[in-house]
Amino acid sequence: MKEGKERGWLFFPSFPPNPRGGGGGGTQGWQESVTLGYLVRFMCADHLKRVEESYARCIESPGFLDTFYQHLLESSPAIPPMFSQTDFERQHKLLQHSLGVLLIYAKRQNPALLERIAERHNRDNVNVEPDLYPFFLESLVKAVEEHDPEFDSEAGEAWRTALTPGIEFMKARY
Repeated sequence: MKEGKERGWLFFPSFPPNPRGGGGGGTQGWQESVTLGYLVRFMCADHLKRVEESYARCIESPGFLDTFYQHLLESSPAIPPMFSQTDFERQHKLLQHSLGVLLIYAKRQNPALLERIAERHNRDNVNVEPDLYPFFLESLVKAVEEHDPEFDSEAGEAWRTALTPGIEFMKARY
């Protein structure tokens, strides 16, 4: 990753390589191109800063993590059984750590950052199937909407954009 000072964009390759071999428009806050078979995403540094500031407000908001888990557990019938034996006090600490790592990964996509978390969630461990990750992301955005007084649709899109590289990495490691 390197920073393009003239525009304030953060550059980094996505994982895994883009099988389509083509770039394109991307989502709001991103530009894409293909370099050596990898889809390279360019996230506006201002969008990432906005997400980090939003996260700081949310984590200070009482009940933010409970709200997230309420939305997550209601999002799919496949999810509640995965948490049937969960100590939620401990799980809240793990979630805070994981969200922090996902935000760091959005800045610099170093696989070592997420490898342990991805391994814990793969088919050989807690078995979070790739098709469940959208429920995670949308539950998180809903919780942010409820707990960040500065939330708007652009903030929601910035959250989705920031967390997508890490989520894609974890899905690829399933």
